[in-house]
Amino acid sequence: MAFLAGEMRRMSDRGLGDLQVRSNLAWHAEAGAVDRAAGNLLAKALKALDAGDQERADRFVDRALQLPFNEREEAETALLCAHMMVFSMVTEAFEASAPGDSRWLDAAEAALERCGPDSREDLLETLRIIAREYAVSPAEKRRVHQVAPGDGLVRGIGDVMASRMGAEAATVRRIVVDLLEAVRAVRDELAACDVLPQG
Repeated sequence: MAFLAGEMRRMSDRGLGDLQVRSNLAWHAEAGAVDRAAGNLLAKALKALDAGDQERADRFVDRALQLPFNEREEAETALLCAHMMVFSMVTEAFEASAPGDSRWLDAAEAALERCGPDSREDLLETLRIIAREYAVSPAEKRRVHQVAPGDGLVRGIGDVMASRMGAEAATVRRIVVDLLEAVRAVRDELAACDVLPQG
């Protein structure tokens, strides 16, 4: 925020610059609020699924799907949020693991067997990104390339999200639900491997 405050002061000397900065700040604040709302609603949907309350889970999913389109990432907000839930769960488990401890990967591979066809692609892409962008061991990198050949990330949100641009509402809903089940699968397998991140 200190940087943004500095930019506001600097641009206020340039005609309408101050208005532009204020507009950008307002836009980012609104986008962040929408992202948080999606995260809260999908977290509640997960809790409902865990409790066996499908009807309640469906209501939370439907509310998340009503949120505005994410213009910055060019993706449906609920869909992007569900994708990031899978991504974050695996990357946080990796980051919490000691070097050479590949239980995070054992869990991810086991979770793949429980994923639907849509969420499987998200988990595979997550593994590719980890192999490409994170400090994995050579052995882990080889394992990832066996399970998920290809290098994964193209730019920004990656192949799997880009392929869903313009999808029909029913398709988006199906993928979001599938991703929530993938989150549960990854979480369960991480817990079974005793590497579930705390918090």
